[in-house]
Amino acid sequence: MVSWRSFFCIFFVYLGVLRSISTVYVGPVPDALEQRVVSLIDGAHSRIWVALFRLSSAPCVHALVRAKERNVDVRVILDSGVLGLPVHAVMQRQLRRAGIAPWWSGRRSLMHHKWAIIDNKVFMGSANWTHAGLNNNHEICAFFDDPSIVQGYATHFITLTRRIAGFAARSPLIGRSFFFIPDHRREARSRLDFLLEGARRRIWISMYAFTSIWCWKKLADAVQRGVSVKVVLEPSEIFPCMQRDKAVKVGVHVRRYKSSNGAILHDKCALIDDTVVFGSMNWTGAGMRLNEESVMLTDDRVIGEKVGHCFTQLFDGL
Repeated sequence: MVSWRSFFCIFFVYLGVLRSISTVYVGPVPDALEQRVVSLIDGAHSRIWVALFRLSSAPCVHALVRAKERNVDVRVILDSGVLGLPVHAVMQRQLRRAGIAPWWSGRRSLMHHKWAIIDNKVFMGSANWTHAGLNNNHEICAFFDDPSIVQGYATHFITLTRRIAGFAARSPLIGRSFFFIPDHRREARSRLDFLLEGARRRIWISMYAFTSIWCWKKLADAVQRGVSVKVVLEPSEIFPCMQRDKAVKVGVHVRRYKSSNGAILHDKCALIDDTVVFGSMNWTGAGMRLNEESVMLTDDRVIGEKVGHCFTQLFDGL
């Protein structure tokens, strides 16, 4: 059974490309993530642009309404799959009454983003803005304020609205630290492929859904080079996979997440030597090629150490 310290192992990471100011919180901190998001919304002065797969957190919705009443520029993009779901419908009515009309995306593939621009900060990661996502689940999320990243996310938000309106639009690639799928799917795969092939010490992965055949092949190859390869998966998303079984046979250590309260492992995170890869993208065919996703990479030493420490607690506790 996983220890109490790893049930809700949530990371809050402040990072930048050119500079890095890192503060990481690990452990059971009830309401901390939800309240942190609400506090940022309540403190917003200019804009709140939100791109989310799921939005049903009442405190967050109420905070968005308060921001709109302060004349903050509030814009929301949601996945169309929530249309008609009761809990989401209630929140959507509250947004509309406040004059916030969501854009709807994801009719052909999932609008799987989980990020928001709040003034000159970006909040991104694996957490949906739901009660479970912001209070219970095992997640990794980040707040950062590097101007180039903020501008990149703002540009992509506009790209998303143009696509919803029926225009052909693609966001430019800015550096090699963050990617938007499907716009940068080739570049993201190339970067991940480079990291996996170049790993010399460790590849530690905590993942909600992991069915990518080529990634499992890379893990098997890494084990044969003497790399420590450990994977923790969400049990509800484990399906038959021949390549995963082959990887296990050659020495990839795979464990199932366990929770006593119904919380799930919702991470999409990998620590490859000293590089942390995280975001909304599951390592699946749809996640890496088709869905609207975001992915961040950082070599920040403090972040890597904290992620490694939390993973060790998680893996050893199973």
